[in-house]
Amino acid sequence: MANGRADVAVQQFSELMPVSGIEIIGALPGDLQRVTVFSAGMSTTAKEPAVAKALVQLLAADTAQPVIKRKGLEPR
Repeated sequence: MANGRADVAVQQFSELMPVSGIEIIGALPGDLQRVTVFSAGMSTTAKEPAVAKALVQLLAADTAQPVIKRKGLEPR
């Protein structure tokens, strides 16, 4: 779209938001929506398990919710 080869595109908000030269006009109707659920896991052989756990806790914290929303995702 940004290069003029298409007039309309469908993509996740989080993927469209950083693209310059486009206008996000809205979401698809509810029955056309597909939700992508992100999960976190850690290898049993992780070299820094405490760091990995801290990262997951940070991403799941209430304080992360505003940033997640600003990036076009919907926290749960």
